[in-house]
Amino acid sequence: MPRGPDNNSAFIIWVSMRSSTGNVYLLPQCKPKMPPSLVQAEDAVASRPKKWCHIDAHLSVRRFEMDTTIKNTNDFIEKLSNLRFEAVFNPYRDRCGEFDNADAPAIRRANLRLVIEAAQTKGVASLWIARDLGYRGGRRTGLALTDELHLEAHSELYGSLPLARATHGPALAERTATVIWDVLSVVGQPIFLWNVFPLHPHEQGDAMSNRCHTRAERHACRPFLAWLLQTLRPRSVIAIGRDAQSALSELDIISQQVRHPSYGGQTEFVSGMYHHYGLSSPVPRQASLPF
Repeated sequence: MPRGPDNNSAFIIWVSMRSSTGNVYLLPQCKPKMPPSLVQAEDAVASRPKKWCHIDAHLSVRRFEMDTTIKNTNDFIEKLSNLRFEAVFNPYRDRCGEFDNADAPAIRRANLRLVIEAAQTKGVASLWIARDLGYRGGRRTGLALTDELHLEAHSELYGSLPLARATHGPALAERTATVIWDVLSVVGQPIFLWNVFPLHPHEQGDAMSNRCHTRAERHACRPFLAWLLQTLRPRSVIAIGRDAQSALSELDIISQQVRHPSYGGQTEFVSGMYHHYGLSSPVPRQASLPF
């Protein structure tokens, strides 16, 4: 049963509407009490500013219970940094003795803070959510779906942010990040990137490997995703891959799924993203970098 406001909880009413072009728009409404009925939710949408009036009236409402214990961006990053799990590298707290600079966790925290604050200021068109951080990408940069070769591109996404490398030696590329940023360069909209599990889970005894997070790990990170959804209020949420979509559905969050670009899914991923944003540009070049 959902908790009431006495338990420091609130509810987000997600009204999902699909346009004639296939785009999905989410209208989040945070309520400090039980959500209104479907009729009340539809009335709330009808009273929205005129910019929403072009979308079709295909409505579905989901209730998402939100943990409101995260107060602001600094609190978000502090709580994220304090997370500990077995066989998980927390890039905002942990330091890799082989590749990281001495102040690597602080650099990654600063990178994430800069991106969140810029997204709050500029606004976000969509939230792209994948599964978890990879050892060649977010583990090193502190930014979801972003390897070191695309740090500069990420900084330009919100206007020349001073993002910094946290590692020494050659910059590493990640194939998934390469495909993601090929598409982002064409979309040309402010997109916020995140993961259902925002840390790097790895196989026991092999820090430079990737594994899928567990259900317990995912649920422990639910408040961070909830805070981002409430704070950034994206017009759409896109799940990258089946694992991400299933996890979001389990958390009762409406999303549109596209195939993950790894393991032969690049063409379908690009096609799905181009369709979502109404793009007719040529498909980006085939990536040939490691995952």
